[in-house]
Amino acid sequence: MKTEYSPKDVSIIIPTYNRAEHLKKSLSNIAKLNSLPREILIIDQTIDDSTKKVFQFFNKKLKILKYFKSNKPSIAIAKNIGVSKSSPKSSILLFLDDDALVGPKFINEILNGYKRHPNAAGIFGANPELSVNSGLKFKLTNLIKGIFLLGPIVSHCSLNMNSPYGNKGWKDNGKEYLTEWFPGTDPSYKKEVFKDLKFDENFFGWSLGEDIDISYRICKKHGPLYIVPASIFHKHPPAEYTPQKEISKIYMNQINHFYLFYKDMPEMRIQFIWNLIGISLFELFNLLKINKAPFNSLRFKHYIKSLYYCYKNKEKIKKGDLSLPIK
Repeated sequence: MKTEYSPKDVSIIIPTYNRAEHLKKSLSNIAKLNSLPREILIIDQTIDDSTKKVFQFFNKKLKILKYFKSNKPSIAIAKNIGVSKSSPKSSILLFLDDDALVGPKFINEILNGYKRHPNAAGIFGANPELSVNSGLKFKLTNLIKGIFLLGPIVSHCSLNMNSPYGNKGWKDNGKEYLTEWFPGTDPSYKKEVFKDLKFDENFFGWSLGEDIDISYRICKKHGPLYIVPASIFHKHPPAEYTPQKEISKIYMNQINHFYLFYKDMPEMRIQFIWNLIGISLFELFNLLKINKAPFNSLRFKHYIKSLYYCYKNKEKIKKGDLSLPIK
């Protein structure tokens, strides 16, 4: 088994959808890496040619850049394309968001993680300088969430699955942690794990939960995962808010978590029910927020409807049908 890697063992895979300007900034940073990877694969899901133009511009500077088109917007499909198109000489696959801004030593920081943990199936780089909210309201919310196994809402922590909706975490971003799953933003994995696993394409669109699903399955089958300090941050674009999008997210959140429970964590039935009791109490509490009363009332209504939908359609969800009952 190989225990030390060089940047030439790394393939960077960047799925992107309608964010050409953010991709441009991300590639500008990647071009300044102290050591370049073997290749950078752009998986373009955009309906126009804006992303391809960014590729054509940077391709003159970054000869290791490769471009692939995916006609169906899906983060899972895009990542599977990246895996299948990566060089057979690559040993590490690093998945970056299209708004990720990396420091010049980022790849070496990830590879040093594999050097320190040769048994790791995956390494996730977290920015140690990210601040964590420590106000009273935050601490109180964390405490209540912890009671219902919903997990602390801290940035970049140890992520251990103690329930389908929750994780156990710590606040010290400057340390390394053994973990059971990764956020979807910027994980890396040994390429060998994809010989018998792939991203679940039942998760459609931008999805919720595909990151938990793949990393948890990799951890259970191929070995430990680690979070290590690394020089990376994100310039997230402001979310485009519409009531319809928020309602769709409510249904996707419940449907996808029901699917995760049935597929990956059926032994956590009691924890799952306890999660739902806690989430329901939080939703009830939101009804008391007078300043957002009209939307929270609508939100609670659709939350209850989403639970009823999941109960009525559990056999369909078990089989991987994660379609939403609303447009």
